[in-house]
Amino acid sequence: MSPKKISLSREDFDFVAGSKGLYAYGQRFGPPPDACPHMQGPAFYEFVHTPQARECQRCRKMWYCSPECQKALWPAHQPHCIDQYTPLPITAEGLIPAETPLPQAPDSIQTMTTINRSQAVPLCPPVTGTLNLDLSNALGRGIVNANALGKKTSYDQLTPAWAALLGRHALASQRLVWCNTRSNDDATKKAREHFASFRSNMPEVMVYAHNKFISTRMRGAFIVNLDTPCGLSDYMVGDERFNWITFPDAQMTLCVKLQEAIKAYDPSRAFVLVVYALSPDGLSAALWVWTYTDFSRGDPPNLIKLRTRVRQILKDSKRGESHMYQIQKDQNDP
Repeated sequence: MSPKKISLSREDFDFVAGSKGLYAYGQRFGPPPDACPHMQGPAFYEFVHTPQARECQRCRKMWYCSPECQKALWPAHQPHCIDQYTPLPITAEGLIPAETPLPQAPDSIQTMTTINRSQAVPLCPPVTGTLNLDLSNALGRGIVNANALGKKTSYDQLTPAWAALLGRHALASQRLVWCNTRSNDDATKKAREHFASFRSNMPEVMVYAHNKFISTRMRGAFIVNLDTPCGLSDYMVGDERFNWITFPDAQMTLCVKLQEAIKAYDPSRAFVLVVYALSPDGLSAALWVWTYTDFSRGDPPNLIKLRTRVRQILKDSKRGESHMYQIQKDQNDP
């Protein structure tokens, strides 16, 4: 049977397959998205299928003709870029919560004109004050870490740092500043005291880290607030002065160095300690990271059993490690 011929007017053809058609842009519905000046109008369809074309992976609403163009135009696009994968709704004084629809106020709308059309883009007012995070459902979603018995720790290390660690108000390299662990400034000396406290209680630390790895089947790290005092009660269940983050938690920060530190250590012999200090506004943090390997041979019997179990898990999951520990990075971060 020969295919049926269908005659379409020029207007109908443009609606189906033309520059404004349903199937013109990668079989996606609607008009083409915003693009750089080199991809305006019909030029969009000439560039969109080239290897150099880049789509913003955060908002999925902006296209660039090349990586160089994307880097050059990122400062102008950043105020309009809304991350679709933000794990928590972040609100601040003067900003509208994520769940609340934007009001139709003409004063808060600025029109961005392109060659072929005009589109209204909401602009956020400047942030004033510190971020106020909605963590009501975070514990149930597994975002706020709990201790081994499922109870939230009395010294919660993650809630104060959630904006700095997982916020999308700035790139990871701007939110998280890595510090030299050998510096002699007061903050680094205080961070080294936390590391010395962990190292002096090596058997308890390794038992805790091994149990976490066995229960989650995933590498992780201790995280401590620089302002939280160290003490002998650090390792009492329910009174820990630290939290535990897994590699998927580190992926959400989009910090490459933090992910690489957790990915590289040996869970059967070492642990990773992350000490952070928040900025006054709570939107960024300084990080000190240590990876310490225990070479002692006189391990207690309970620790030997745990390490044997950890090695067995590592052996069983070796094939899937390349998939389990993929580094996540913001494409706009240099």
